[in-house]
Amino acid sequence: MALLSSGDKSASEMMYMVLGDLFRKCDSSTNIGNAILYECIRCISCIIPSPKLLEDAAEAISKFLKSDSHNLKYMGIDGLGRLIKISSDIAEQHQLAVIDCLEDPDDTLKRKTFELLYKMTKSSNVEVIVDRMIDYMISINDNHYKTEIASRCVELAEQFAPSNQWFIQIMNKVFEHAGDLVNIKVAHNLMRLIAEGFGEDDDDADNKLRLSAVISWVLGEYGTADGKYSASYISGKLCDVADAYSSDETVKVAPLHSNMMHL
Repeated sequence: MALLSSGDKSASEMMYMVLGDLFRKCDSSTNIGNAILYECIRCISCIIPSPKLLEDAAEAISKFLKSDSHNLKYMGIDGLGRLIKISSDIAEQHQLAVIDCLEDPDDTLKRKTFELLYKMTKSSNVEVIVDRMIDYMISINDNHYKTEIASRCVELAEQFAPSNQWFIQIMNKVFEHAGDLVNIKVAHNLMRLIAEGFGEDDDDADNKLRLSAVISWVLGEYGTADGKYSASYISGKLCDVADAYSSDETVKVAPLHSNMMHL
């Protein structure tokens, strides 16, 4: 049915009644009933759907996401990922349920959920979603996948950050838990943001921005700005970092560059 009516308004309309009946009559307490509901959702994602069918699909997805079954949750995440291409409002209705799926012990479900959250993110929900994505990143040991998650977190933060302070806090978390996996260009861009500030004639705002940055690359420049620590104390801490990772040329260069900025 999906193939026959894909992109065809007239053919799609001919199927509305059949699909509506299936949503109403399928027994969601059985595997076959849920399988049919899932196929209805897939069909709706391919045709030109009616508002009523989208409501029916959203209701079915809600039941899937609230289920204790990993398989049904996966079907709900997959179905929602298909429908947000048609209507982003559907995803918003289930945002909290989707985020909770990151806590599920099933790795396949968590990966599918991560992909959906990435697609759902916008300026109004970026803070909640990126925070949970970072928590998820911290919990995994696969460096290849961890690199991908860190990259997506950086991308979303750069695109939708509500403020420079929030952006720096997020970058600091990413560097803290996946610093070795982050592209060096990300660090350079962050350094430039801190050095240049908001780009407006607002020294107070720029100072607040710098005070919120806690990364070794810029400690030599702004480490004493809040008056809590002396330059010698900051330099000592940077040297400790270099000594701890004496074989890492990148770590050794960072304190050197930072201290040279004082000179």
